[in-house]
Amino acid sequence: MKKFDDLKIISIVLLTFGVAIGTSLLLEIEIFRNPVRYFLVCMLILVELVFGYVIFKKFLSKY
Repeated sequence: MKKFDDLKIISIVLLTFGVAIGTSLLLEIEIFRNPVRYFLVCMLILVELVFGYVIFKKFLSKY
């Protein structure tokens, strides 16, 4: 059972960073170039990282 718990922790971390990196690819699209878009994408990345951190801490507090 411990092996599956470790796998869950690793998957939470990888999924969180994968989504953040995928979101950062929005900055590479050349459709619009304005500061508001950069700000919104950066804020979305921060929210995703905080959300992943909260899930990670809740999962670790169980064990």
